[in-house]
Amino acid sequence: CTDVSPASDEQLVKAAPTSLPQTVVTGLYENGVFITVNNLVNGAKVTLKKAGSVIGGGGAPGPHVKFHLSSPVASGDQVEIVQELCGVFSPPEIVTVQPCSSLPPARIEAPRAGDESVHVIEYVEGSRIWIFASNQEIGDGGGGTIQLTRQLVDGETIIVVQALGNCTSSTSFTLVVGH
Repeated sequence: CTDVSPASDEQLVKAAPTSLPQTVVTGLYENGVFITVNNLVNGAKVTLKKAGSVIGGGGAPGPHVKFHLSSPVASGDQVEIVQELCGVFSPPEIVTVQPCSSLPPARIEAPRAGDESVHVIEYVEGSRIWIFASNQEIGDGGGGTIQLTRQLVDGETIIVVQALGNCTSSTSFTLVVGH
């Protein structure tokens, strides 16, 4: 407790911003409980509102941040997103929640024979993803990697579906292993 640290390097304090960019959100679907907000200014405070009530938000440690919503959103709900830094506010972005029928399937990288997991390259945050092969479920999970119950076989067809709550994508993503 008696040690004295050396002085830190001198820091230059910048002037407060005069404007902030409008945020950008993609893919907000019925039953969603996460929202990824893009085009954020590092250090900004983000506020998410539905019908005038705050349903999420927080600090922005970088340009793309995933926020948890206090409750699932419904089709047609409008979510307002604003970022604020030093008393300067971005223009509000109003996002309309898309219906269940618009939920796309998740997409995976082309797998190879022998793979025991698949890498998901497009999915909706918070979704559940199922992987099927040879009319059998071989994967169930979420996020960027889905562990499989067995190795993939060259030439077999893989089918990928995703769901948010009780909403399942009406189409699937299909590809053939090794092609």
